[in-house]
Amino acid sequence: MSWIEGGFQRKLIATYLLVVLAIIAVIGTFLLASIDGPKVSRPTLFIGGLLAVAAAVVLGFIFARQVTRPILEMTTVADRIAKGDFSRKISTTSSDEVGQLGRALNLMAERLENRLAELEEERTKKAAILDSMVEGVVAVDGANRILFINASASRLLNVSSAAADGRPFLEVIRNNELLDLLDRTLQGGTRAQQELQIFTPVHRVLQVHASPLKSREQRSGAMLVLHDVTELRRLETVRTEFVANVSHELKTPLTSIRGYLETLLEGGLEDREHARPFLEVIHRHTERLGRLLDDLRDLSNIELGKVTFHRQPTILAEVVQHAMAIYEPQAAKQEIDLLAELPHDLPRVLADRDRLTQILINLMDNGLKFTPRGGRVTVTAKTVQGSRFKVQGSEPETQSLSEALEVVVQDTGVGIPSQDLPRITERFYRVDRARSRDLGGTGLGLAIVKHLVKAHGGELSIESELNKGTMVRFTLPIAPPDSHPA
Repeated sequence: MSWIEGGFQRKLIATYLLVVLAIIAVIGTFLLASIDGPKVSRPTLFIGGLLAVAAAVVLGFIFARQVTRPILEMTTVADRIAKGDFSRKISTTSSDEVGQLGRALNLMAERLENRLAELEEERTKKAAILDSMVEGVVAVDGANRILFINASASRLLNVSSAAADGRPFLEVIRNNELLDLLDRTLQGGTRAQQELQIFTPVHRVLQVHASPLKSREQRSGAMLVLHDVTELRRLETVRTEFVANVSHELKTPLTSIRGYLETLLEGGLEDREHARPFLEVIHRHTERLGRLLDDLRDLSNIELGKVTFHRQPTILAEVVQHAMAIYEPQAAKQEIDLLAELPHDLPRVLADRDRLTQILINLMDNGLKFTPRGGRVTVTAKTVQGSRFKVQGSEPETQSLSEALEVVVQDTGVGIPSQDLPRITERFYRVDRARSRDLGGTGLGLAIVKHLVKAHGGELSIESELNKGTMVRFTLPIAPPDSHPA
């Protein structure tokens, strides 16, 4: 059997020889059978020839099987490798050419499997990196079919990455401006950028950079990188509006002050009957400028975290009475009822007493300004769940309270239109600018209240109805039971 399992060439030669011997045996049998002879009978010769042919066939089948079986096995394994199945290996162990070819195929399959695994790992890493990017990335081929879209781009453009692969760009992302930018990049082969707006799923401002994708021979597509600059543009707008509002708020009293001073310097000072009213107007405008600058400083310090809060257990009723004492003369003058309806069993709050007073003063001041004669401004409080209310139009709160004290300042004034409520806590935002300015408001009161409430870990809500009044709610954390009041 060792000879049978020998070299591939020997197997082929042996097979050929056996076939030749079988042919010779058959021919010889027929020749002997045709010769008359006394010693050998024809049946015997026929039987001998048949036995020789049978032996040649059996031995030829054995040698042929030794040749074809490994080749068939290699064909089967190669077909499975071509389909991506590397689990089966060629089992031949002979040292001939067929065995060498089998071992070479096994080694090739192993290296190919390892290489594919490395490529898959590399592809997974790159996909993970692209998916973790804040910027959106979209790659298309030369025919504007989507090759890749990462998670950020899917979120920004409201598309599914799985459903987008291989589909035309405009069929998935229905934005002609992006398509035009892609076409310019594909046709010109140069980088391009553009800032544009999209309105689905929400309004966003995107800064888009387009770059051509080049293969070794020619351009093969383009890639879009999407930067969401919505918040940046919003902040730029807020800054511009803030500068414009501050300039306007400063310009109005300064213009009045300058006009009255020029009148006094040009001889009005000698007219004592009119000089004093002029000086009183100048004094009111300087006071307004002082309030504006104080509010701006307070708001800036609060937003920058420069204000130190001394939170201590505080009795709310005492702070409310202190704030009301400041405004009782003004309320009496305007014939407005200023009331406090607080339960006697209210728990103490964990708050900065001075900042809490500032919150109440701002809210009472607004209530008295916009409530007509015969109206009412009421302060109430009760215990509620801390996560019940949210600030309209502001970011989520930084602290969630399981239980809190809710303070409500309600008036029966002119109210606020529903379309203005989401922006009412913005700096310098006024519903009626002329009236608010005439009443001496700076437009910063509610913005300061919002930041002070948030700094205490509380929540703010404003509800209003035209000609029926406004209700401002804010929550404060409850102090531990074993603490002592400040």
